[in-house]
Amino acid sequence: MSFVGRRRRSFWRSLRWRLTAWYVALLAVILTVLGVILLALVSQLLLTNATQRFAQEAVTAALTRRAAYDNEVIRHDAAGKCVTPTPAYANAFQTMVVDPLTQAPARLGTVALLDYQTGETIAPLASNGPPPPEFQAAMLARLTQKVGMKPANWRAVVALRSQFYQVTEDGTPVAVALIAYEYRIPVSCVAGKAVYFQYPAVLLIAQSLAATQATQHTFALTLALSVGGIFLLGFAIGVPVTGVQLRRLSRITLAARQIAAGDLHQRVGLPPRGDEIGELAQHFDEMAANTEEAFARQHASEARVRQFIADASHELRTPLTSVRGYLDVLARHPVSQDADVQHNLTAARQEAERMSRIVTDLLTLARFDTGRPLDLTQIDLGEVAGEAVDQARLVAGTRQVTLAGDGGGKLLALADRDRIKQVLLVLLDNALKYGRRDASALVALRLRRTPEAAIITVTDNGPGIHAEDLPHIFERFFRAPNASPSDDDAASNGSGLGLAIARAIVGAHNGTITVASTPDAGTTFTFTLPMGG
Repeated sequence: MSFVGRRRRSFWRSLRWRLTAWYVALLAVILTVLGVILLALVSQLLLTNATQRFAQEAVTAALTRRAAYDNEVIRHDAAGKCVTPTPAYANAFQTMVVDPLTQAPARLGTVALLDYQTGETIAPLASNGPPPPEFQAAMLARLTQKVGMKPANWRAVVALRSQFYQVTEDGTPVAVALIAYEYRIPVSCVAGKAVYFQYPAVLLIAQSLAATQATQHTFALTLALSVGGIFLLGFAIGVPVTGVQLRRLSRITLAARQIAAGDLHQRVGLPPRGDEIGELAQHFDEMAANTEEAFARQHASEARVRQFIADASHELRTPLTSVRGYLDVLARHPVSQDADVQHNLTAARQEAERMSRIVTDLLTLARFDTGRPLDLTQIDLGEVAGEAVDQARLVAGTRQVTLAGDGGGKLLALADRDRIKQVLLVLLDNALKYGRRDASALVALRLRRTPEAAIITVTDNGPGIHAEDLPHIFERFFRAPNASPSDDDAASNGSGLGLAIARAIVGAHNGTITVASTPDAGTTFTFTLPMGG
């Protein structure tokens, strides 16, 4: 596969971006795992601290407001003696306990007095009846199990309490404290002292932890944004840093691309370093040097072979010409009238002529291989094509050979007239040789032009060229094993060098030559010549 011409790469095919993405993704995963663990720990710590702080505040408030409640329901005169008590005990609980705890600065949530056995609300009167929604019977059972059923035990407010938190239907956590509370109901005053009924009750204090939940959400959002910011920052920093680290690898790629394009002198030239890229660059330069040396040896060997072929072809032309002359003399002045002798002389002359053509073709190819300059002049391709068609018609017999232009007038090009005519004769001869044999045979030569090039096609309606032969049709000495020449002697007369010579001539003119063939439909050879030469 050739690497000439850099292919456009998609965004993620870049090694720099992929390495950065892998590193940043790995960092993001690690940070995410750590963030989840940290979020869980911080959330639990916030809830624990909030509930503990709430429990302390609830117990302190309960003890503080109990004394105020007693003073409210048991009235004393100026001398400090008990007077007739106020019967609105529930109202006193509302005024002295509930209102101070639910309003500023305490701002607790729900404050209610519950029956220690059923959990129903005793006070305040507005809530008298079913327990508040924050109540859980299981917690009441745990509290009564700790305190016991004796009313005297319910005075131990601080030591015996149950505190927990739960989550409401809307997802908001609520802290709840159940406190053993001695609810005193005054009955009368005897001898200046209050007589009251001691009733075991449970003080329920609840507080919404929405603020704590908001803090958790804020922390989670901050953590997510931090991980995302680190991810983007990792890309912003990682891409240029990775690019700097891979810059030396890019130099190796550039050197490899230039060597693939034919510049064997290119080297990476990185200073020696002990890392993997430094070793790769060093071995790459060694490989490039060995490749350049091998190509130099190969080119020198090919040059020697081309020179040998040119010299041998040139030297063989003279003796072959002499042999043909001697054979012509023998044919004009036969030394024997024997038929076998005459047949052998004719065969020898034919073989000498065939060898002369092969030597001439080899010499032509050798001259093009050695870069012999062309005799470039401004020529009319239509005129040259007409001469080639006229020569082809002489050997076509009943077969039809046509010439068609594009109607645009003279088709001028800077080219070697004799060489271009040679290409046309090769293609026309090939079409006649391997086309149809009867009068239905047709060989068409067409001329057309584009703003950049002249295009010449030679088409026949013969049996076509087999697909397995097409890739080798322009190779030297290639004789298609599946071809069916129209003349019996075509196979022996051909040298297998005609199309190779045509390609060499067209290539010397900076043009291109191609072939397309369809079985049983014909073959088309197309060659182009730059209009500017």
